[in-house]
Amino acid sequence: MTQTDPTQSTNHAFPATPAIPGRINWIDATKGLTIMMVVTMHISLGTQAMLGGSDMWLVDFTNFVRPFRVPLFFIIAGLFAAKALQANWRKFLDTKILHFAYFYFLWAVLQLGIKLALPGEGNHNLGLADFWLLPFEPFATLWFIYALALFFLMARLTRAVPPAVMLVFAGALYAADIHTGWTAVDEFSGRFIFFLAGLHASRFVLDFANWTSIHKVAALSITSLGLTAVFVLQNNVVLEPRFDQ
Repeated sequence: MTQTDPTQSTNHAFPATPAIPGRINWIDATKGLTIMMVVTMHISLGTQAMLGGSDMWLVDFTNFVRPFRVPLFFIIAGLFAAKALQANWRKFLDTKILHFAYFYFLWAVLQLGIKLALPGEGNHNLGLADFWLLPFEPFATLWFIYALALFFLMARLTRAVPPAVMLVFAGALYAADIHTGWTAVDEFSGRFIFFLAGLHASRFVLDFANWTSIHKVAALSITSLGLTAVFVLQNNVVLEPRFDQ
């Protein structure tokens, strides 16, 4: 008689991620790139504020990458999430929820402590009451860690729901452009779609990455067209031509 592993789900919600023999260079490079873009944002905007709003090319770069910086981060996070989401609850809570909670609260307490010790410094005015809000209102620069925990938990709770339903739901949240004033609600609504896209399109993304490694010229052309489209949309080039200025 065939024995069934009770920890394995029989639902169809998660695609099977292709077997990976080791680390993937472009995945590591993309993670590093997104981190670099976030660091650049904080450095450039903070420096610009200190200089009284002076023009800086780093600020222009930050504005250029703004549309895809955070979405790219969450798409990458979703690419290999399926394995963790199919684990039993004990392992899942330990490796994902508690993992993110540990780093979130550790860095939040450290940063809040420093800001309370140096009042008036930095970009955020914080008080002792902000400590009690940490479980409910993500600390400014650490909201993405909080969001990752929420994304993993929501995906785990809804793993039996068909992917199409979840993608439509997340897409509707994104389209609603929700602004409640609560970071957890607003960022979850606006970012969950990207995590799900990475999760459910993982096989396609990895297959496409393998294709680009063979067809480098075509891949470079597609990338160039994408970046050009971002530039055109951001600068209203179609509606407000600037070539004659």
